[in-house]
Amino acid sequence: MELRQYWRVLVRRRAVVRNTFLLVALLALLSVGYSYYNGRYLGKARIGVQVQPNTKIKSPVVDPQQAANTNTDSVVGDLTTYASGRRYFESIVSELRHRYHFTVDWRSLQQGTKVENLPSSHVLSIQLSGSNQARVGDIITAAVDRLRAWVQVYHKTVLPNTPAINTVAVDPPKAQLLALSTPLADFLLRAALGLVAGLILAYLFEYLDDTVQDEADVEYWLGLPTLAVIPGRRSRLRSA
Repeated sequence: MELRQYWRVLVRRRAVVRNTFLLVALLALLSVGYSYYNGRYLGKARIGVQVQPNTKIKSPVVDPQQAANTNTDSVVGDLTTYASGRRYFESIVSELRHRYHFTVDWRSLQQGTKVENLPSSHVLSIQLSGSNQARVGDIITAAVDRLRAWVQVYHKTVLPNTPAINTVAVDPPKAQLLALSTPLADFLLRAALGLVAGLILAYLFEYLDDTVQDEADVEYWLGLPTLAVIPGRRSRLRSA
């Protein structure tokens, strides 16, 4: 098919391309707007955990600091496991109810909160997102407080004969506005896909349509030039 025939297809089927593009663009805009509205603020904090060295160890074979780091690895693993369970999020809900006077469902809180151990470190990262900056800040603060409080319970019940376990807020709790770079990139990508989908549909409709619509089709199918065109009501003829 020649280039001008491609152009004729686009002119004839421009409504298909336009409507497909607009529909996909509208859906992309609604999707981006919904995700932006429900995740405008990102709350995050980082907690450093370290078991203190046992200064009572007097051995040339055992390094107290190395032993403390090994114990810390175990503690961080147990904390990460605890921070993914129901008890932890129920304690956060209780803290929010008593200190900040609002209630959230612990299941939705569990689904929206991400607690992980940063690679090659003794640092726990806590993240969650929401549409209310003050509420996100309160939740992330309560999450940090309850996790640090549980460290003391863990020390007394699991490691009662070891030195203290120190926790420090490496990155204090805060809620910050999310950038729009990712949603905008998603929107542009979906809009481009909508344009491509419209082009594909236009050529598909043209391929399935076997009617003669204008003089260009007559020239193409019969191989004869058009000598004259009689104006009148537009009609479609079946091609032979």
